[in-house]
Amino acid sequence: MDWSFYTTPPMRAVTGYIAQGRTDHYMVTHSPYGGVVLCRWHIGGVVRLEDARQAAITSAQVSTADEGRRMAELYESGENIPELGPAWCQPGTPALRTNTEG
Repeated sequence: MDWSFYTTPPMRAVTGYIAQGRTDHYMVTHSPYGGVVLCRWHIGGVVRLEDARQAAITSAQVSTADEGRRMAELYESGENIPELGPAWCQPGTPALRTNTEG
């Protein structure tokens, strides 16, 4: 994926990175709480509110922007990223196990 800088228009400063995969857009940006967040939403959405909903439910805190981009590229390549939560497991894969006992 080719990552581009994302800038917030009023500040005109780099606030994150954005890329487009085969079916999803990805964003890595700084949260208002000082962390870094990775999220994604489907390409071709016609309802902006649905894009925002998808970005919200896939939001996951990562340690750095580089880690966020790496995680997005792993997901884009078909890997599950369960440490980021269920929203980062590929469609059609078995549900995450929450109990490892028998």
